Amino acid sequence: MAEILNNPGDELQTQEEKEALQYLNNIRVNMGLPPLKYHLKLIESAQNHLRYINDTGLGGHYENNKTHPSRYYTGVTVNDRVEYVGIRNPNATEVITPLGSTIKESIWNLTTAIYHRLSLISLDSQYIGMSGEKEYFTYVHNILYRQDDYITELYYEYQAPPLMIYPFDGEKNVSTTFYAHSEIPDPLPNTHYDVSNPISVTPIFNNAELKSVKLFRESDGAEIENLIMLTEENDPVEGYLDKTFVFYAPSPFESNTTYRAKIEITDTDTNKTFVREWTFTAGDSSY
Repeated sequence: MAEILNNPGDELQTQEEKEALQYLNNIRVNMGLPPLKYHLKLIESAQNHLRYINDTGLGGHYENNKTHPSRYYTGVTVNDRVEYVGIRNPNATEVITPLGSTIKESIWNLTTAIYHRLSLISLDSQYIGMSGEKEYFTYVHNILYRQDDYITELYYEYQAPPLMIYPFDGEKNVSTTFYAHSEIPDPLPNTHYDVSNPISVTPIFNNAELKSVKLFRESDGAEIENLIMLTEENDPVEGYLDKTFVFYAPSPFESNTTYRAKIEITDTDTNKTFVREWTFTAGDSSY
C-alpha cells in the first residue's frame, strides 16, 4: 500500500494551481466523485519530469538517462519518479499535454482525450500534483491512486452514482472536438477526420452490458446517427477502457448547442438495468 505523506497545505499552491484544481474538482463533484487533493510531493515529481523533458527534449512518460542524460533525471517511470520524492510503493499515473496557456486550460484540453480524461476522473484517484512551463506550453499532472480495496468503500462513502458520466449533466462550455490523431496512444487510429468530444460512461459495477445509446440535438430533437463506439472489446489500446463505454458523434459538436444523451446499461450480476438521460452544452471550439 502506498505511504501517503501529509499534504503540507494550500498555502503552497499558486493561484493558477488553485484555479486548475477547483476546475477539475468541479467536474468530479458534478459527476458524483470525491474531489482530488493537492500533494506537494506530486507537484515535485511533476516538476522534476517537466524539467527533464525541457532539458533533454525527450517527451512522453519515460526517462532514459543513458540515451538522454540529464541532471534532472529521477526515474524511468512515473512510479519511479514519485517514489524518488518520498512516497513509498506508489500506484501513480501521469498525464502530459503540450496544449494550453494555463494549467486550467491544459485540463480543459485533456477532457477531449479519452485515455487521459479517465485518469483525471477516476473514482480511485486521490491526490494530484500539477506543473506547467509556459515557455514550452507543456503541463505535467501526476496522480496518485487509492488501493483497489478502497473502491467499494468509496462508493458508499461518497454515494457515487452507478454510472459515472462525462460530460456531466448540465455542463456548459464542453469542448466541441476531438482532433484526429491528437492523442497518444490513439483511440481512433483508423478515423482520419475530426469527430466530437467523446462521451464516456463508466459503471461502478464490474459486469456491464450496453443495451442502447442515443444522442440528440436538443433544439429540434434530431438524432445524431452513426455514433462511433469504443468499448473494452474493441479498444485499440488494450487495458485502457476497463469497464468504460465511449461514444463519439461522427463530426464535432456544434458550438453553443445543447445535446441530450440517453444510455441504457445492465448490471449482468444483478440483472438490474440503469437508464440515464442528461444534457450538456458545447461551447466554442476553443477554450
